[in-house]
Amino acid sequence: MNTTQWTTLAVTAWLGAGLALAGGGADDVKKLQGKWTGKDDIGNKMTLVFEKDGFTLDVGGKAEGRLKGTFKADATKKPHDMDLAITEDPYAVLKGKKMRCIWEITGDTLKWCASEPGKATPPKEFSDKGDQLFVRFTRSK
Repeated sequence: MNTTQWTTLAVTAWLGAGLALAGGGADDVKKLQGKWTGKDDIGNKMTLVFEKDGFTLDVGGKAEGRLKGTFKADATKKPHDMDLAITEDPYAVLKGKKMRCIWEITGDTLKWCASEPGKATPPKEFSDKGDQLFVRFTRSK
């Protein structure tokens, strides 16, 4: 091997080790798939389902509390980052808006915090302060 090949191999190994230590990357995104249940800060039952690149967020178990759309998640950031693009809203008020979110999975628990739909920046911390929605979900089996 020449010097360039050794340098490339060393940099690749270093980057790979860094991503592994950073907390999962693509594997964490795959762990999002499936159904999650929890309650919001005022006690409403919530269900969040991720299927492929789509999501359904159901608040209170009624059709008028259901949002659907697509999502993109990035597990390389700390905390992890997610954008929910709302394509279906029973009142058409949120349709076309994005919810910027942060998330973290530990075992069968998903910590998820979203900013108000349409806000340009995601939350900075997991809390229900201000216009943020924080829910601790449990994976449904």
